Amino acid sequence: MHETLQKYIPEKSIELVIYLIKEHKIRLKIVNQRQTKHGDFRAMPNGETQITVNNTLNKYQFLLTLIHEIAHHVTYKKFGRVQPHGKEWKTAFQHLMLPFLNPEIYHPKILPHLANYLKNPKASTDTDVNLALALKNGVAEEGKNFIFEIPNGHIFSFKNILYRRGNKRRTRYECINLTNKRVYLFNQNAEVIPVKMNNKELSSLNLKNEKTIETGKNLVSEVPLGGIFNFKDNLYKRGNKRRTRYECLNLTDNQTYLFNQNTPIILVKKH
Repeated sequence: MHETLQKYIPEKSIELVIYLIKEHKIRLKIVNQRQTKHGDFRAMPNGETQITVNNTLNKYQFLLTLIHEIAHHVTYKKFGRVQPHGKEWKTAFQHLMLPFLNPEIYHPKILPHLANYLKNPKASTDTDVNLALALKNGVAEEGKNFIFEIPNGHIFSFKNILYRRGNKRRTRYECINLTNKRVYLFNQNAEVIPVKMNNKELSSLNLKNEKTIETGKNLVSEVPLGGIFNFKDNLYKRGNKRRTRYECLNLTDNQTYLFNQNTPIILVKKH
């Protein structure tokens, strides 16, 4: 086991990880990369626990993912089926990670971000931009770029779908899906594949019909139920969703209008 783990986690963490695996009777499977998750936990019918971790993770990511999943095991054994990333899991994860917060295990540049993340750990480390970038040492996978490295207006591929990068909105980027012409928000640490196109290929995408979101605006779908917004100098109150559109009450004429969910509007904050 030592020889196998040596390939995947920092040397100084191996003995403690072996202890945890034996102590909790965990069957560890190292699997090929999955797009939607770094690892998972499964309670088997025979009472054993199986944990899988992607083999493409670097040593820092692999270790954090493995302890994340062991925390699921500890939570399940102690509390049964509870909220997957609720307070029970958070406590178990924090406790298990403490011995690994060591400069001999995690690089000093990673430790401050990791310690901050562990104050209130989320389901995925990818949601913590600073930690995600530190774990990757600021380097995307081969053949990919972080989305913040893609110039504004350029085309990229994500999960085999083409997008055009737009403006940055605080910590995320507005990107238009060139298939359905809808705007999606990407975390700045998202890894994408830059796509080079000639003028003929670009024109075939019918980019002239794009609708991008101006800075300072939101989408109707982001307005809370009952929230007020401004659209073409009229105030509206957002109502219920009707399949793909929203019923919105015009506060001037008291008429209800249907808005597409990706319509750009100006959110009005109540004082």
